[in-house]
Amino acid sequence: MYAKDISKKICASREVMRNKPNSMPMGDAPYGYFFSEDKTKMCPDETVAPHVRMVYTFARLGVSVTNIAKRLDLVGAMTPGQKQSERRGKTVMPTSWRPDMIYKIIEQPCNAGDIVLGRRRQALYKSEKMHKTAPDEWTVRRNAHEPLVTREDREWVLEAMKENARRSNRKSEYHIEQRENIKDSFPSMIYCAECGHAMYYVRYIHES
Repeated sequence: MYAKDISKKICASREVMRNKPNSMPMGDAPYGYFFSEDKTKMCPDETVAPHVRMVYTFARLGVSVTNIAKRLDLVGAMTPGQKQSERRGKTVMPTSWRPDMIYKIIEQPCNAGDIVLGRRRQALYKSEKMHKTAPDEWTVRRNAHEPLVTREDREWVLEAMKENARRSNRKSEYHIEQRENIKDSFPSMIYCAECGHAMYYVRYIHES
């Protein structure tokens, strides 16, 4: 009961904080920004902000997230994890950019000057695990700080990513349908000589 009461108080406190006019996201500042000393404003971190702008520029040119990650590695851009370690005074370990890091940067609303709070929620006293909330439950403050990219660029890139995902899903559904129409003539008869596992027929499509 004590733990349940503490959880309820924490949830109530966070709700109050979220509705304050100068509230900031919890934890570290997003990649490309740092919090002001009183933690009431986000300021561009010019040591990595150019890399955020680079991500959107490449995305607008049609470069894939995988290739964007490779290009950031080539220019020696610090990853979000490395930047976080630097801020905390920890040893910066060598690592590489991954496509999911690029997705998170592109999706981040603060890059267009907005602060969005309440996108994820958790209430342990309700046995409610961490989950994404609906957009109508978010607290949004537009033009809260200096943007790194224009709102139009961010929205264009997000829409292009959604269209690519829809196109990929359509291709996957087509290939699954085609594979279902092709019979495997040797089920449970062919095994891998290296690992011993059963092999099965897979049809791949090569596009020119």
